[in-house]
Amino acid sequence: MIFKKMRFDDIDIVREYFLKYNTGLNYNTLGGFFAWREWLNTEFAIEDDSLFMRIEGKRNGNLYCLPMTSNLDNAIYKLSSYAKEQNILLALYPVLGQELEICDKYFTYELYQTTGSDYIYDFETLKNLSGRKLHGQKNHLNFFKKTFADTQVLNVDKNNVNKLKDFILKVKNPYKENAENMYKDELKYSFEVIDNFEKYHYDGILALYKGEIIGFVLGETIKNTVYLHIMKIDKNYRGVAQFIITEYLKLVNSDVKFVNMEDDAGDEDLKYTKTCYHPLDIAAPKRLIVKEYKV
Repeated sequence: MIFKKMRFDDIDIVREYFLKYNTGLNYNTLGGFFAWREWLNTEFAIEDDSLFMRIEGKRNGNLYCLPMTSNLDNAIYKLSSYAKEQNILLALYPVLGQELEICDKYFTYELYQTTGSDYIYDFETLKNLSGRKLHGQKNHLNFFKKTFADTQVLNVDKNNVNKLKDFILKVKNPYKENAENMYKDELKYSFEVIDNFEKYHYDGILALYKGEIIGFVLGETIKNTVYLHIMKIDKNYRGVAQFIITEYLKLVNSDVKFVNMEDDAGDEDLKYTKTCYHPLDIAAPKRLIVKEYKV
């Protein structure tokens, strides 16, 4: 198995596997994984129609992603054999649990909790902000619609997508950007997505008030889940976040059942904000560390 560095030109190859074998996690999307390839120092290999990927762990060496494949049993066996040949103990991520029965066949291991969890919501509930639990969010939405009634909603396309970069710079958080390296990389990631909007196959909307952008969202739908990959708002406009989310979801295919607002990156502010929308589930993937090989 020969790994090579993942580059932007590999986007179509990676997308094919993410679309076929997405498990509902943001980690299995272009926005959640591929766009961070340089920050993660990502490498990949393809064998037997299986996509193998590894990333550079910031503390404990390389992490190998669960293979993207139609035959996970065979792929884990191949990865296990490769690791033994290289005389390394595998560290697998992200592991949700359904893969453990296969892992049990090939090695003993320990599981560790990681930072960052995907926030998953009921599509219809979030689209309508329905129910008592979302009463507060609905109040913010109603305030926005009443106060900023002249707001226009436009689809993001090649004619306006570049304006989003100026808006991101306008509303970015200087304190967090200076305090955390990840925020600097997030800016780079966001700009790459915008510059290659059509290549990422995203769609999105922006809100205009008096000719100025006050919020936008970019996302994509895979299988029965819509992912909100990038959302930026001007916090001076109360309710614009609720407005952007609900307007975007109105345009999504009715077959969708879930909304994934992606992970919180261990950020307490993001945790609080995403919790306020009362997710159905907070998917917390684990890291699996191999202790001994059985086969």
